Amino acid sequence: DADAQREGINASARYPKNWVTTGDPAREFTMIQSAPLMLLADPDEFVSVQLA
Repeated sequence: DADAQREGINASARYPKNWVTTGDPAREFTMIQSAPLMLLADPDEFVSVQLA
């Protein structure tokens, strides 16, 4: 996340993010992103998943 990098957070299990929108009514949002992102080491590989 670009905001996390600007804040100096390079590696973390979770990254909390909080922001407020103005208006009538004003609202406050909280979001938590978790890591690591599920990315393939080799983009040419594939994964097969079977759900019960």
